[in-house]
Amino acid sequence: MPPPTSRWQTFTAAPHRVMFYAGATQALLVMVFWAYDLAARFGGWLPSVNWALPAKEIHAFLMLFGVFPFFFLGFLMTAGPRWLGMPGPGRPQYLRVFAVCTSGLTLFYVGILSHALVAKLGMLIWAGGMADATLWFARTIRQSPQRDRLHAKVIVAALTIGILACIGLAVDSRLLAHALTLALWGSLLPVYLTVAHRMIPFFTANAVPLVKPWRPMWLLWALTGGCVLHGLIILAQLPTWSWLIDLPLAVLAGYTSYRWGIRHAQRVWILAMLHWAFLWFGIGMAAYAISSLMQLLGGIGLGLVPLHLISIGFMGALLLAMATRVTLGHSGRPLVADARTWQIFWLFQLIVLTRSLTDWLPWSPAVGYLLAAVLWLVCFGWWHRRYASLYLHARADGVAG
Repeated sequence: MPPPTSRWQTFTAAPHRVMFYAGATQALLVMVFWAYDLAARFGGWLPSVNWALPAKEIHAFLMLFGVFPFFFLGFLMTAGPRWLGMPGPGRPQYLRVFAVCTSGLTLFYVGILSHALVAKLGMLIWAGGMADATLWFARTIRQSPQRDRLHAKVIVAALTIGILACIGLAVDSRLLAHALTLALWGSLLPVYLTVAHRMIPFFTANAVPLVKPWRPMWLLWALTGGCVLHGLIILAQLPTWSWLIDLPLAVLAGYTSYRWGIRHAQRVWILAMLHWAFLWFGIGMAAYAISSLMQLLGGIGLGLVPLHLISIGFMGALLLAMATRVTLGHSGRPLVADARTWQIFWLFQLIVLTRSLTDWLPWSPAVGYLLAAVLWLVCFGWWHRRYASLYLHARADGVAG
């Protein structure tokens, strides 16, 4: 295959290039919107905007559907076929998904500034692009000669739930809470945990021979099934009893971190980032358990603290770690995190603490919200300049893709 001859050909030479670039760009756009809204709504520092949808609904949709799924698509269209012993998607396939999903989100942005129906149409178009990708992956699974297809099947099921949640939100905004619960606990977290179960032990064993890969299939079922059960308890409006799931899940996550070799991974920064990010899942589930028990005993719980430990701590940090590794590996560069990448990763942990604890600190919550948003923009702004820019250039080793 001859090397690409134009910037566009280079950019579109592989699915992870276009999808990761879109996801990294969305990580900035989403937080620019939220930082502006916070500054206008709480501080009065910027002119207020009458959004066509409630600001919290916009923020929730963009965070859950507008950022993470692009990285899912880039990863699955690159690694998924390798898991299954199948060829990757053709260029028309992944570019069609890219075009439909980005068009849907573009229309959503236009809609929040013009009319709610336009934004809702954008949601449905985005869901159509995701459905196209999910159907392609389901066909790939069906045609695969591999016996072990469980990880891929779990991901297809989770993506389907996420698509249905998005459609439900687009059809009726009154379903916001239900749609977000389904998206987080039935879709995003199961995908994250499935990829972590498949890849973190593999990466660790390759870099640290002392650690033997540990990924029994019961662990996959326990982690993903626990998330689904938590979501069902929330949908049933029984948060005082979620600790029955959350506490065992927190203990299991902590034990998993130990078995996966978090202690031995610290000398390899690119690997340590994955382990520290996964640790937030156990911490977040422990916080959910504590919050549930507090409510059971008549207290008010921990509010949004557990949610942000999971969504920013686990999902955000693991996104940075995994996307960095994939980008380095698929750009023909050594799998080594430099000092600045390591520093940015730890700066990101400050975002987790700032947003999670701001309601409990002796300052106006708006200060903490805005500080977390600014720190997010600093981290992802640097990551975009350092890593997303690589998608516009040919691989360093001269290999196609």
